[in-house]
Amino acid sequence: MAPELPSDDASADFDTYADMVCEALHGCGNDVVVVGHSLGGATAALVAARNPARHLVYLCAAVPEAGLSLLDQWQEHPDMANANWAKGLSEPDEQLRTVWVDYDFARESSTPTVTMPP
Repeated sequence: MAPELPSDDASADFDTYADMVCEALHGCGNDVVVVGHSLGGATAALVAARNPARHLVYLCAAVPEAGLSLLDQWQEHPDMANANWAKGLSEPDEQLRTVWVDYDFARESSTPTVTMPP
């Protein structure tokens, strides 16, 4: 399941998102695989800490470091994200949200190139 999260609510934070996901998982038991993509890695970690899960998967996600905000983590480890990632984004709106406007760039900058052996 992929519950609808209030991404248009500027007051919603990772805890809000995790609360909503845990509510959606109510009654599912521990046969759950939690998948976090991109910034959803922070929410996924909170969900897995609050709700029994069989697996926690980070899919091209920011993996939270204990005791650090994601901003602090990026400042300490600037190489954890592609330095050019913002080049494919729109200008921020009034709530500072952006969207991908260059899908080819987004794909190239966020998907690693894997070479398969012959």
